[in-house]
Amino acid sequence: EIQLGYNDGTRGEGVEYDELDPARSRKVTSRFQQLRWQHDADDSQYSLLIYHTDLLNRDSFYTPPLSEILGVPPALIGFAFPGQSDQPIYLDYSNSDHRYEIEFQHNLRIGDDKRVVWGMSTRMDESGGKGYFNREDLIVTRLHRLFGNLELRAMEDLVFNLGATWEHSSLVGTYTSPRLAANYRLSRGHSLRASVSDAIRIPTVFEWATDGAARFDDGTVIDQLTWGNTDLKPEKLRSYEIGYLGHFPAYHLSIDFKAYHDKLRDRNTTVKDRGFPEPDLDGDGLTSTLVSVNSGDVQINGAEVSFTYRPNIRTQIIFNYAYARGKGWALNSVNDPTNPWDTEDLQGDIPTHTRSLFAMHRLPHEIDISALYYKVSAMRWLGNGDRLGPHERLDLRAAKQIRLGAGQRASVALAAQNVLKEYADFRDENKFDTRVYLELGLYLN
Repeated sequence: EIQLGYNDGTRGEGVEYDELDPARSRKVTSRFQQLRWQHDADDSQYSLLIYHTDLLNRDSFYTPPLSEILGVPPALIGFAFPGQSDQPIYLDYSNSDHRYEIEFQHNLRIGDDKRVVWGMSTRMDESGGKGYFNREDLIVTRLHRLFGNLELRAMEDLVFNLGATWEHSSLVGTYTSPRLAANYRLSRGHSLRASVSDAIRIPTVFEWATDGAARFDDGTVIDQLTWGNTDLKPEKLRSYEIGYLGHFPAYHLSIDFKAYHDKLRDRNTTVKDRGFPEPDLDGDGLTSTLVSVNSGDVQINGAEVSFTYRPNIRTQIIFNYAYARGKGWALNSVNDPTNPWDTEDLQGDIPTHTRSLFAMHRLPHEIDISALYYKVSAMRWLGNGDRLGPHERLDLRAAKQIRLGAGQRASVALAAQNVLKEYADFRDENKFDTRVYLELGLYLN
């Protein structure tokens, strides 16, 4: 099986009347190529996946002269930055990412009570961007993985799963992530499950190597914006979960419930370094460079439930509800003599309540209509996102399938996103309003 994809277009970026982040267009090009091979044998299956992805962002602009940004006479620039003159500043947020990966997987059955999945993969990433990393060459990182899982049917109604993933990253070294799970069938259509697992998140190249700054034409730093950390450790997550799955055919209903406890350690984040060695533009003796650090531990207790109702083959209604409560802390800044222990409570970062309702119905002549409503309580996005209040959203869609013969088909769909009032998305200034679009598809075999 071969899959190819290409996307090219412009995206809106920036904020109106912001000199350092003006409203502008960003050119984005992405493409991928994927080859999948699969072979089935007696009690065994082999698969090989090879793929390559590219992402290219082109986004650069000149600011007004530095004196205009700082609100000082042009002649003062040479005093604040000896040897320099007043000039517009070139900011380049262009970047490129390339990924190459190959993965092999083998599924096999051993007798009547054991099934095994094992495999390996190797991946190479190439990342570049003069404005992000202050270097012309690409940063090359590699990740090698070996994984396996044993499914053991200890009894007719009891199944154990024991698995692990071994990873070696060129950034952070070698780690192993084990997992143990058990499923017990109470009766036909009803089962309990429990699991405990470890996982890691390897730092991104940006967290590890960023060197973003506003600079004069000769490279002299005006303002250091971001600074990476080659000593970052991976985030470590331990998860405990218990759950129940039940089917009630007489009521056309299924229920999936789980309760969990997550413990996150060595959280990767960015904080303001108030003592970073860079020019002090406002003269208060403090700087605000964002540096990558391991900061904070978080514990999350939560529960999720999903109800799926199918009164007939043409109709499906799904209701989901999630509850989560977190506690933990993290640094806001470091090296601040006026506030040496500047921390924040992470409890409000996690939405306490999340609800969604999805309904879909197939009309005659292969016409599908659907609606998705969800509501999220107050939360704060990861990274440089803002703390946002609760919001709700309703999406509507109607689609028509068109059969062309010889196994080929086309589709046409009309979709409306957020037909309710606008809401802030990720940042306060990012407003998601109502959007309507037409979608055309052609599927060839």
